[in-house]
Amino acid sequence: MLKNLKLRQKIILLIIISGFIPMIFIGLLSIIKSQENIRNEVFRGNNVFTKLTVSQLNSYFTERKSDGKVIASSENVYKGINIYKEKDENAAEWNSTYKKLNRFLTNTKEAYNYSTIFITDDKGQIIFSTDKTTEKANVYQRDYIQKALEGTQNWSELFYSDNVDTNVLVLSTPIFENGESGKAIGTVNLSVEQNIIDNIVHDGVGLLGESGDSYLVAGDGTLLTNTKLGKYSKNAALKEKIDSEGIKMVSEAIKNNDLQYTNIGEYKDYLGKPVLGSLGVIKMGQYTAGVVIEINHAEAFKESNALRKALIIIISIILLFGILIALYISNLISKPLDKTNEMLKDIAEGEGDLTKTLDINSKDELGMLSKWFNLFVSKIKGVVVEVANNSKTLDESSEQLALAIEESNKGMENIAGEITVISDGLQNSASVIEEATASIEEIASGAVLISEEAKNAFDNSEKALEAAEFGAEKIEEVVSSIDKVKISSDNMYSVVQNLNNSSLQIGEIVSMITNISEQINLLALNAAIEAARAGEAGSGFAVVAEEIRKLAEGSKDSADKITLLINDIKNQAQRADGSVKEEYEIVEISVEKARETSLEFDKILQLIKNIAEKMKNISDSSKKQSEITNDMTKAMEEISTTTQNNATASQQISAGIQQQVSTLEEVGASAEELSNMSKKLKEETDKFKIK
Repeated sequence: MLKNLKLRQKIILLIIISGFIPMIFIGLLSIIKSQENIRNEVFRGNNVFTKLTVSQLNSYFTERKSDGKVIASSENVYKGINIYKEKDENAAEWNSTYKKLNRFLTNTKEAYNYSTIFITDDKGQIIFSTDKTTEKANVYQRDYIQKALEGTQNWSELFYSDNVDTNVLVLSTPIFENGESGKAIGTVNLSVEQNIIDNIVHDGVGLLGESGDSYLVAGDGTLLTNTKLGKYSKNAALKEKIDSEGIKMVSEAIKNNDLQYTNIGEYKDYLGKPVLGSLGVIKMGQYTAGVVIEINHAEAFKESNALRKALIIIISIILLFGILIALYISNLISKPLDKTNEMLKDIAEGEGDLTKTLDINSKDELGMLSKWFNLFVSKIKGVVVEVANNSKTLDESSEQLALAIEESNKGMENIAGEITVISDGLQNSASVIEEATASIEEIASGAVLISEEAKNAFDNSEKALEAAEFGAEKIEEVVSSIDKVKISSDNMYSVVQNLNNSSLQIGEIVSMITNISEQINLLALNAAIEAARAGEAGSGFAVVAEEIRKLAEGSKDSADKITLLINDIKNQAQRADGSVKEEYEIVEISVEKARETSLEFDKILQLIKNIAEKMKNISDSSKKQSEITNDMTKAMEEISTTTQNNATASQQISAGIQQQVSTLEEVGASAEELSNMSKKLKEETDKFKIK
């Protein structure tokens, strides 16, 4: 892809890659680093606020416990209960004590923002309350009352109170008969409204940011306070549950009462918005709760986002100026190169003006390129001028050469025609002489053939005579041999008869072997059946029986093959018997015929001797005739050879002239082609402008 880009585009791309990509990388690195620093700062702030909130809540609950113990151990309280138990509730002493309690506890309630302060006796009956509507009520069934009467100061769970129409926590403290010792004779109870806890949790969270939020939750995600922001900021405690990643992170620590737990993280809050959260665990009275401090992700990274936008704007401006600078630099480099390309293109495709030169405006590499390019064009101009002049001279010379070759070709063609006529006459004479020579050669060949055949016939008659004599001798030997053959035939006949008898006996033996093999096979089959009945114990015997059966079958097969062979031998013996009988008769006839042949051979010998004498005379006559025809043939062959040599010489002369004509034609064609090339070269050089 980069190969297809122009030089200007490559320069711009190079400047962008080498200059702006590192800048963008550094900008991104700065943004990432700033976001990391902001994240750490936000987490640190959230964590500090979480610890501060936990500390404030712990301090508040500790102070309330101190308040409870101070009130329970005051004389007005524990003596007042003793008076209430000893006197009638309408007694003057109790009424005085009641008024003291009312002043004391009402001031305490207002001073420490308690919702209600009430006192119960050891039966759980409320004998005094800042909320007069609850006096005389019995609250013994409440767990925190029972634990206090057992002597343990404790907090209730957060619950909804109809009397104050809000959620409350109650701290119940035992009242001992001697103030700080003795038997528990009642309880003093301090009721704290939920909004007091809300204020402690929400106090100062706005310093984290406009979206800063904080709340307490139970292990199952139930809100124990309202959130500061959002849809759960009112009447949500004990009514709403939150299911967010932050609650999942802290829930396990709440269930395990891990008061040392702290954690930070990025997740989506109950509204589905990305937040940075800090988590902790506290004791809310007697019970464990989770503290959640959160700030919106967008607000936390507001400055980082602004920095990112600023960097984008700055990089865009720098990129724009960089592109302009790259365009300027690329123009400085590419314009001289474009001019060079235009000149090369004009030389290659245009009018080929070699009189133009490039302007040299600098001493850098581009100026040197222009200088050497002008020198190169100047040298090409000199070459074109010289080629143009030479091509003109070459064109004129090639035309003159073509005319001379054309005239020479005409003369050569006339000479070739005359020689062709002479060659044709010699060829005709040679043909006639060859025909005469052929006739004489045929006569000579006939005479030679007759002489040879006569001689061969004489030789053959001599050989026939010798053969006849030799044949007569052999006839005598044949007669003697045939007598011996007759004796041998008699002996052969006896042997064949014996062989036939032996074959019959062997057949009977083989039949007996076959019967035995069939019996063995049957016994082996019965043995295998018995072995199968015997089960495992007979398995070995079954193998032996199987092997015996296979051997029996093999013996039977061999016996069958022997039977076939014996039958074949019997047939052959019977045929041999017939042949011997026939041969005996033929031998008798042969003896008789051999004697008759011997007599005829004597007659043939006499006739062959007469033929041999006559063939000798014919051979001598034909030999003389052959010698005469050979002399005639030699004379005619000499005449024919001379004529053929003359004809061949004239043909060679004609062929040489034709070859010379062809060569001159090729030279003429080359001259014409050379002329065309010189014209074309002149046309090409004329395209260049050199003046």
